[in-house]
Amino acid sequence: MRDNVRTGTEQAVEAMHHGTDRVRDGVEKSTRISASMQDIQRDSELVLTSIEDISAALAKQSPASDQISQGIGHIAHLSENNAELAGETAQAAQALDSSPTR
Repeated sequence: MRDNVRTGTEQAVEAMHHGTDRVRDGVEKSTRISASMQDIQRDSELVLTSIEDISAALAKQSPASDQISQGIGHIAHLSENNAELAGETAQAAQALDSSPTR
């Protein structure tokens, strides 16, 4: 009977050691997972900050883009006027060339 008790006790101790090892492994994995989650959270916050910075920069660029677009439209209008005036000047010069001299 003592042998049965001793064998049972040895098995119980071995099972406890095995359980302790599994708990230790679980704690180590949990610690690594926690560190990874913290890294992910930190990196996510950096990405969010970058997105906010990009959004702010785009908001600042939008009025400038509008001004550039308006400037280009004004330049196009002036170019059209200049082309029209150049055509009129060319016609006037041609008329002068074809008029009789006095």
